[in-house]
Amino acid sequence: MKQRIVMKFGGTSVGSANAIRKVVAIIQNNKSLDYEIAIVVSAAVGITDLLNLCISQALGVENGNYSITLSIIKGRLQEIAEKLLRLKPDKENFFDILNKFLEEALDDCKKVKGNAENLPEIKDRILSIGERAQIYLVSSALNQSGLESVPLQASDFIITNNSFLEATPLQPITNEKIKERLEPFLLKGIIPVISGFIGSTSDGKLTTLGRGGSDFSAAIIAAGLDANEVWIWTDVDGMMTTDPSLITNTRLVTEISYKEVYDLAFFGARVLHPKTIQPLEGKKIPIQIKNTFKEKNQGTHIHLSVKNSKRNLKAVTGIKRVSILSLRKRRNEDMGTVVSLVETALANSNIHLLGVFQDINKDTTFLAISQIVSDVDLSEFEKKLGEHLPGRNFPRLQHRPSQTLVTAVGHLIQKNPLLSAKLKITLENAGVVIQADAYRNTENSLSFLISEQDHLKAIQQLHNEVLSHA
Repeated sequence: MKQRIVMKFGGTSVGSANAIRKVVAIIQNNKSLDYEIAIVVSAAVGITDLLNLCISQALGVENGNYSITLSIIKGRLQEIAEKLLRLKPDKENFFDILNKFLEEALDDCKKVKGNAENLPEIKDRILSIGERAQIYLVSSALNQSGLESVPLQASDFIITNNSFLEATPLQPITNEKIKERLEPFLLKGIIPVISGFIGSTSDGKLTTLGRGGSDFSAAIIAAGLDANEVWIWTDVDGMMTTDPSLITNTRLVTEISYKEVYDLAFFGARVLHPKTIQPLEGKKIPIQIKNTFKEKNQGTHIHLSVKNSKRNLKAVTGIKRVSILSLRKRRNEDMGTVVSLVETALANSNIHLLGVFQDINKDTTFLAISQIVSDVDLSEFEKKLGEHLPGRNFPRLQHRPSQTLVTAVGHLIQKNPLLSAKLKITLENAGVVIQADAYRNTENSLSFLISEQDHLKAIQQLHNEVLSHA
């Protein structure tokens, strides 16, 4: 039976003519092994940022003219096509497709201002232009190399709820549509080239899966196709023990479990979208993270359980600019019940909780979130909270830029009190002031709330501990 592989190529992997040629070579090499291959592509590097800038310019938040920014996008993608595609008809076809998408984006930019009710939906249409256009460029490159491929919009088969900007796929209809639309191509040896990051509601409105959602797209498609593996192609060798831009002596994590990777992604590591694990874990579909530009490097293997599971520490990550809601305990109040109700209110208001922490005296609980909450979201949260806890007053959720979150991740770290204590003492001995400990993390992660000025020092100290456990 043939191996079925879903490959996802990130923005740097499809960001230039030479990079796309490398993608074609990778697919040729693996197609020669008689694999059935479906590929998911991101927008070319920088394109989504420019589309986001267009939205800000249309809203008047950023200086500049969105029509000029759209022209810059057009120029970049046309330049790639000119260098990549040999035949004039292929170039002209791509230029026509690109022009249609950019005209759509221009029309939507005109609708942005003064349309608050539909703004998330309009944003999704604009932000998805990069992926929607890129599949035609990559598919054309594959076809001219002799590999038969077909460009497909994921919005035709990934069906989501209507939570625009961060939609959730609806099962099992998405699996049914994926099987129905994609499997016939695979069985004929044709390579589907699929737009990452996007889906659509049941009534056909385009949605996006959140920033970095192309990883999630690949996982959804792999689950729908019952693939053997997912390969995430990027511009780094794989998961590292911490952010290489902060620490120079990082090492490759060659093997790691689903749960550990989820925690790393959730608490700030940028290699994978946090939701990528969810569709794959139940079907035990492993993930390989590989370097597009160093194809023969080992990479990182992510699966259900790992051989080195007794290694207690795998990696360290961090998130700066954490916003905090502080809850001070009242007499005879069960703080656990209060925290659970607050968590429910946060979730109902689409405010994503990072962690729950307690100060040394255990009388104040802090709830940490990563985003700066708008007044609209905050008002909605307070309304929801009032429904659960009538008569209970809370201080306003405040953005405190001087606070940050650092997290150590490893196998069952929470069940090793000696290791947890050692990590805390290591930070304190280095002069890091721990403002609060994790009150409730997952079993594979331990977080500390600290001052932002100690962020790098804390990462360094915890990373030294990771290396000592390697």
